[in-house]
Amino acid sequence: MARICSSVGGLRLASSKSPRSRCTSCCAPMSSRRALSASFSKAARSSFAASASERSLSISALEAAATAAAVAESASLLDAAAAASGAAAAEAPPATQLPDDKVQVVVEHIVTLVRAGQRDQAEQLIAEVKSQCGLYVDLQQQRWQTADGRAGAVEPFTMSSSRPSANGCGGAPGAEASELPNPSAARPQPVSLASVMREQERGKGGAAGILNPRGEFNCFLSVVVQALWHVRDFRDAVMASEGDDTILCALQETFAGLTAANGAAGAPPQPVSVESLRVALSATDAGARFRLGDMADAAEAFEALLERLRDCGAGRAVGQFEYDMHDSVGGSYPQFVLYANVDDIITTANLQRVPFESALRLVTSDSAVGNRKTGQSPPSVLTLGLVWASSRPPKEQLSHMLDLIDERLDLAKVIGAPDGASAPAQLVGLVCYQASHYCAIVRDEESGTWRQFDDTAVTVVGESWLDVRFKCHSSRYQPALALYQNTREPAFGGGAAEAGGTWANMATRCAARGGITEPSRTPSGGVAAAGG
Repeated sequence: MARICSSVGGLRLASSKSPRSRCTSCCAPMSSRRALSASFSKAARSSFAASASERSLSISALEAAATAAAVAESASLLDAAAAASGAAAAEAPPATQLPDDKVQVVVEHIVTLVRAGQRDQAEQLIAEVKSQCGLYVDLQQQRWQTADGRAGAVEPFTMSSSRPSANGCGGAPGAEASELPNPSAARPQPVSLASVMREQERGKGGAAGILNPRGEFNCFLSVVVQALWHVRDFRDAVMASEGDDTILCALQETFAGLTAANGAAGAPPQPVSVESLRVALSATDAGARFRLGDMADAAEAFEALLERLRDCGAGRAVGQFEYDMHDSVGGSYPQFVLYANVDDIITTANLQRVPFESALRLVTSDSAVGNRKTGQSPPSVLTLGLVWASSRPPKEQLSHMLDLIDERLDLAKVIGAPDGASAPAQLVGLVCYQASHYCAIVRDEESGTWRQFDDTAVTVVGESWLDVRFKCHSSRYQPALALYQNTREPAFGGGAAEAGGTWANMATRCAARGGITEPSRTPSGGVAAAGG
């Protein structure tokens, strides 16, 4: 691969450097903790705020209530506020119908649910948007229609009329949309913020976060620790290793804290600290890239930790991630991360019309010496490093990359394997970057659900890759590292989240109803951003 990375703002970006070169982290300071926000259109938010004069509960008051009291108590207060605003909304005139882009979001999400085998949740969502938003979706006829007359096909999504006609029916006379029953006009309905809080609270049970005090910018290290701790074989091997190396001892201390916090019964798990590990990392030969108080690159921290563990005698643990790459001219070298340029992946997949694993193989091959191959079995965990051209990629590029990423890969088709034997692997974790901050989305081995770890905040994303993809789409998360674990190990548990309670369903319902609230603003008028 001709381009690998330079580190800007804590994210590995493409440059003209060689694959083996390293770069000094050049990271800008970050803003304070990310404020609660929702990426919904202004028109949709105004629909939700129809009776704003009746709604005196501001977002700051909500945060204060949630912090000062138990979640259950806050939820009851929010339910009461929502009921009061609902009573006022019942007397309001019919709400403005969903804008065209929101109609498309809802319809396409319903189709995605059906494809994923979640038809019950799709039917539930259809009933909600019909009664709350005046949007009728008929899966049998593959048609949709709104109360103001807009209509079109469900799959692929089309819109035969984007403006209601004078008689309110919309579209040309005799259009197919006239065959659908005309849904009743929707009235504004409040989104229950209590239900959103309960949705997030479900993810906190049995999962501990990591402290990130203001000004320490530890998020790049916290996400690496969470991703590594959730690989059971690696965790067990680290704890069984012996030695007095500062990195090994600090990582054992952090892992022991996470294990104790996650195993505590009868009380919410308490966040742990990575201070000792951060200090030890800054004192290594690579410490110039991880100075205390500076933001750094998560991929570089991942490699630095594993390299130090290998050198200090924890080879059994490191062996879960390490593998040797051999080329056709006899050269070989060990590595922990397989880097691939995002632009190259998208271009290759589009031009050659190949699946994700084949695109990876082509992109990561050395064109000068032929395809690289392993001389041994693939690692237990293959870590894919995605190199972006920008820390703020266009929405279209981010969406395209997220759509390409597969939940399952055959590692033999990516890096090779002895005798071409199949090596199936499953995605178990993502390290994501957004607005100078890192978070980790990891699959829980016992329940099979996906959890997001954002410093001390731990929330449930959902039970399927569909939910993770939707979360990354809606939050503009850039995957920086993707961990694929060999599935020859026992399969994950099949625990399922409550029906209709996944992030994808919750976010779609909130979008259809107009969102939650305006994002908090800084004194200068900008949206408050999170720091690492």
